Amino acid sequence: MAIITISQGTFSRGRYVAKKLARRLDYQYLSRNLLLETSEEFSVPMKRLQRAIHDAPSMLERFSSEKDHYLSLFRAVFLRHMVSDNIVYCGMAGHFLVPNIRHVCKVRVIADLESRIHKKMEAEGVTDEQARYLIHKDDDSRRRWSLAIFSKDTWDSTLYDVVINIDTITIDDAVEMLAELIESGAFDGSEQSREKVKKHSILASVLADLIAAAPKVSAFIDDDVLVLQHLEGSPMGKNDRRAELRTKYLELYPDLKDVEFRGESHDNREHGNAIYTLDL
Repeated sequence: MAIITISQGTFSRGRYVAKKLARRLDYQYLSRNLLLETSEEFSVPMKRLQRAIHDAPSMLERFSSEKDHYLSLFRAVFLRHMVSDNIVYCGMAGHFLVPNIRHVCKVRVIADLESRIHKKMEAEGVTDEQARYLIHKDDDSRRRWSLAIFSKDTWDSTLYDVVINIDTITIDDAVEMLAELIESGAFDGSEQSREKVKKHSILASVLADLIAAAPKVSAFIDDDVLVLQHLEGSPMGKNDRRAELRTKYLELYPDLKDVEFRGESHDNREHGNAIYTLDL
């Protein structure tokens, strides 16, 4: 009973590993379909969602909350699925959105540059020079995105539990190796780790609900009490709206004991906001 996130560079064949692994373990396979689900659920353009979880913020985007907004929507959908366990997810951001969860196995599939260039030339009919340029461009964009959003380099091997060079072993061998690791129980979930994912999901959904009206909102859960901060100056900061929100969230999430509203924090707690770490 685990969650497996698989990260890859362009034409590193991580998606083939992910699909075969999901079939081998009889797990649900998730990937770009979560983008479509997010787009349909929140009525936002697919292209903007794709850019939000792939492209590094432009100079203008660094001074706006648009990318934060789209990322928060995607995270809410992503974490809602992660509550279920038995999932293989292949795509951007997965390993960043489930931090410090015991039953999440984070995998990075890599391939030699020349191998990736050859695969791209075959698939897209481009020249060696074009393929090399496009792969370098995509790698650079993904690296700058992760550094800008999470202050971490997606190529940093310490972010992952397993790194596989798909040019040194076959896809089938990679699948079998990962399946044996999961079946060994090394990433079995516990009641505590599943509860942590559930709370992450609640926070992500609440933030996605509020971010359009209150871009600076932050939240955390303390002893099953949902604490919302930085609503001042937004429509949600009014007393009548706060009462509505309290009633709404207690009905939606029966495990919550209460909902509290606080001003700016003066403690050292790291608070969950639109795209960064969700604090429990």
